[in-house]
Amino acid sequence: MFFRTGISIFSIPKEKRNRPAPANERYSVNVSEEKRETARAEVGLCADCRFMRLIESDRGSAFYLCGLSATDARFPKYPRLPVLRCAGYKQLPADRESNSSAN
Repeated sequence: MFFRTGISIFSIPKEKRNRPAPANERYSVNVSEEKRETARAEVGLCADCRFMRLIESDRGSAFYLCGLSATDARFPKYPRLPVLRCAGYKQLPADRESNSSAN
């Protein structure tokens, strides 16, 4: 006999399907200045790149997804860390940095 496990799309209310996640549940993260410096040492340029998205697995692993990889084959989807040089690097805007250091 075959049993299905997991969540069915029908178990999610119709009005909640295909809606963007709230800002506090999205993949990009805000970190304190101290954590940013630690991340910069371990991760390199990806730590404060505007195209980076932090992906966390259910098991607690963290992966740095390069958003440029979706449109430009020169950039790996998950680059080897630490990234010391990158042609696509753009630092986070100042307003996002100040918001993240407030947390």
